[in-house]
Amino acid sequence: MASRFEHTTIFKQQIKDLITVATTTTTTTTNTTTITLRPIVKQNILHHPTGRDFQIFSDLFLTTQHVVATLNIVDITIDEYIGRAIKKMLLTKRITNLSIQHSEDHQGMSYLENIDAGIAGGNVEHLAIKYIYTAPHTNIVSSLPSLQTITTLKSLDLSHNELPDNDLTVSLLKNLLNHGLEALILQNVFIEDFIHPLEDILITNTSLKTFNIANNYFSVGGREALSRILMHNTTISNLNIGGMSLIYEDISRILKNNSSIKNLNLSTGWITTNALLNIRHIINTHKKLTILNINHGMLNDTSADIIIQMIDDNILESLDISFNLFKYSIVNIGQALGRNTSIKNLSIRGSFGLLDNHQLNVDHHQFQNIIHLFLEELAKNKVLEHLDLSTKHIDDECYMLAHLIENHPRLRSLTCVSVGLKDESVSAIIDALKCNSSLVELDVEYNSIFKNNKNSIVELLDRNKLNMLLKDISLLDVIL
Repeated sequence: MASRFEHTTIFKQQIKDLITVATTTTTTTTNTTTITLRPIVKQNILHHPTGRDFQIFSDLFLTTQHVVATLNIVDITIDEYIGRAIKKMLLTKRITNLSIQHSEDHQGMSYLENIDAGIAGGNVEHLAIKYIYTAPHTNIVSSLPSLQTITTLKSLDLSHNELPDNDLTVSLLKNLLNHGLEALILQNVFIEDFIHPLEDILITNTSLKTFNIANNYFSVGGREALSRILMHNTTISNLNIGGMSLIYEDISRILKNNSSIKNLNLSTGWITTNALLNIRHIINTHKKLTILNINHGMLNDTSADIIIQMIDDNILESLDISFNLFKYSIVNIGQALGRNTSIKNLSIRGSFGLLDNHQLNVDHHQFQNIIHLFLEELAKNKVLEHLDLSTKHIDDECYMLAHLIENHPRLRSLTCVSVGLKDESVSAIIDALKCNSSLVELDVEYNSIFKNNKNSIVELLDRNKLNMLLKDISLLDVIL
């Protein structure tokens, strides 16, 4: 086990590296960067930074002059000394985004008092405090009294915390909503406890753009209150109500009476055929709803015809149908995607993997044939920019995947995580990349690929990034 001195030296070197990276990645236009602090692994040993380590970091941070937009603190047991170090950094007014998650404190959350003082005297515009393990008889709302009076916060995320069911929580949320809060994220917080007292202010609010209350349970009364809010609010454009107990009638009422929603997330819920029909009708009626996430929706071949119609309507710009139960209909979906001219972002992660489930009675030969036909049709698409095809057993169809890469004129990012790619088949993808000038991101994590082939992929992607940068510079010269 590393000594205390070795521990501090390791962490100090990592901090110096972070500061160097932060300085070198700073641009003249945004002057911003992101620093993430978490336990580090050195020689297969997990080292948890202490208060002294954070003091070292805060001192180094104070010596830099560049602006740091985001500070992320993850999986760290925070004591009062760490809290003081964070406070010192916040008071520089150089941190506008602060995220703390999966952290705990054995001293009655005393560290939040320091963070609260930093927020009150700092310049935090985006605050996320998630998965905080509270001591008995304490809560996150009472530990952050500055949120009762702050007027500059643009987004707040208190997801996965136990919020108290009292006037303090309601008062906090009312203050922020009355002072221009643009994004409110409250996943899995038993929001029904205070949805009724917030109903009037949410109906009339004109600043909130993002409302994420996924994975909350609502009774009948709570669903009715939520429906009234979303039916009458005119500014919420990004709505996440995935994983909730809403039913077809609730979704129908909301969508029929709301014309401001552009981004709708209904993931992890049982989406009925009637609900899909209504969603398609709204997409065609309002033509503002262009981003749809229905992953984990228990959709199957019965629902596929409606999905195909949505694709053929050529209105959606982003579609996520991952982790559903499509079987043979996936080929027909591929045909629709092949002729689509509007969707730029597509995720179909895992939908092939479910075909490999023995309960669906699809043997390996049928399975591979389905993948081949789907990729053959998808390769006809010429407008996709971001594609996630992470699923099992694509390796056998690597040549179809390579054909897609080689011939697609606009594809900028492709994700193929854990798809069964083997090193011998990656050579086809590398050859395809040599002919592709648009792809700049290729995620092939958790595949059996040798280092030399990974390096070849990185070099080709960097070539495309450089060419795009040079193109942007030449365009700028023309403009000037």
